[in-house]
Amino acid sequence: MICLIKALNNAASGIVAGQKNVDTIANNIANINTTGYKKSRADFKDAVYSALINPENPQSAVNLQQGSGVLISSISKLFSAGTFIETDNPLDFSLTDDGFFAVENDEGEVLYTRDGSFKISQYEGEQYL
Repeated sequence: MICLIKALNNAASGIVAGQKNVDTIANNIANINTTGYKKSRADFKDAVYSALINPENPQSAVNLQQGSGVLISSISKLFSAGTFIETDNPLDFSLTDDGFFAVENDEGEVLYTRDGSFKISQYEGEQYL
């Protein structure tokens, strides 16, 4: 009975990890037309292993291990260059290597983006229009 429960837990962990992978792929597809979007990738790792014990000689080392499923280790962003689209806007830029554009928001904070479609804002007094 215990072996059956372990097997079901292993299967369940695989199903949960597989669903997270499908969710990550679906998010990538949903954002395929978002300028500057970087796709994600789900990375997996083995769950805890336990050494199998020889019932005839519990002191002897057995070189077999039993796993207990799979876990999500991380969701990684892939910063590879996307497809370049030529535009007529002289303020459109693209990144061919790693890196980000540094931009400043209204509060003076520096923010980073990979979206290279820039526009000029009018500045009147102390306010951008």
